[in-house]
Amino acid sequence: MMKIGHFALCVIGAGTVARLVLDHQHQRRQLALSAANMHQRLAADAAAHPEWYADNPTIGELSELGRARALHTNRVIALIAAKHRAKLVTTDELHFNLVTLAQDPAARLYWEHASGYRTIEAESGDRIDRRFNRALTDAFKATAKRQAE
Repeated sequence: MMKIGHFALCVIGAGTVARLVLDHQHQRRQLALSAANMHQRLAADAAAHPEWYADNPTIGELSELGRARALHTNRVIALIAAKHRAKLVTTDELHFNLVTLAQDPAARLYWEHASGYRTIEAESGDRIDRRFNRALTDAFKATAKRQAE
């Protein structure tokens, strides 16, 4: 029979492990939000200086207006991804946001040019990145299919 002291130590140990797991998850969310903030600032710099991206292999062939719209779409996608990672949106809200985004012609143009890069980036990430990228790809594919019908 387990003594009360052993039981108390087990409970304390389990609580400590649970707290460490929660702290780790919180830290990862904070890092993701910090990275999203840096990404938004870089995209703002790019929007303010379109000449910097004129030779960019992903969006360089677009017109200046096309590059501006592509950067805006990139910022929207980064915001939705950050909200998804921080669990600030439900699955239904995520789906709605991505389908709405995929219906925008500028977003579809961005996706034609940048989906390969986003796929590579997501595959090198974790399961949350891969899940988000799959949902994003599915939204664009579903929109393309509806428009083709």
